[in-house]
Amino acid sequence: MKKIISVFIILVMVLALFTACSSDSGKILAFNLLADDTYEISISVDPLQVKGKVSIPSKYKGKAVTKIADGAFEGCKNLSAITIPETINCIGSDSFFNTGVWNESKSNSVVYIGNWAVGYKGEYDTLTSLTIEPGTIGIAKDAFLVQIRLESVIIPDSVTVIGDGAFAACDKLKSIIIPMNVTIMGKSVFTGCPSSLGEEMQTIYAAAPSKPVGWHDNWMEDREATVVWGYRG
Repeated sequence: MKKIISVFIILVMVLALFTACSSDSGKILAFNLLADDTYEISISVDPLQVKGKVSIPSKYKGKAVTKIADGAFEGCKNLSAITIPETINCIGSDSFFNTGVWNESKSNSVVYIGNWAVGYKGEYDTLTSLTIEPGTIGIAKDAFLVQIRLESVIIPDSVTVIGDGAFAACDKLKSIIIPMNVTIMGKSVFTGCPSSLGEEMQTIYAAAPSKPVGWHDNWMEDREATVVWGYRG
């Protein structure tokens, strides 16, 4: 009888520990149906109630979950890990800022969530060159916004998505190579700062033979640059 009681107590303790270290994703997530009949997610509770690991589902009510909203998990200081499904094709601005995942990253470094580069943890005048890690599939919206000293960027072939304003106002960035696999390009990705006084990008080298269907019409947003299509290096 004592053994049975002991086993029961252990099971209760394990269950309590699991509950304390992991949020019920279904109860903390809010799903917003978009115009394209897919869902965008954010949280529906106070940020400090989100604890441990959160898994984002690939589908909700039979429809794909494709976007993480701007600031979706911002301030979730107890969020230690998150699983992002392959259906996600857009991560919003500051979606993971001041979360446990963000705060545990090294200072003056790119913050990666899953296979996404979501931002830079450091001052705006410290990032001068950037090499995105191989295997990265997406660059979040505004990820490197106003990195005023950024001069060079290397994007691996694995990247398929570059979000809105990802390199906006990076006025010292003179040229960049966009790999063939980038099929989604957001709005104003390379737009310049109005006060840049001539600090404009000169050349964008794109491996694609012409503008892919998934690139926003205003992906440069009035930035004066020569686009070299079909670039092979």
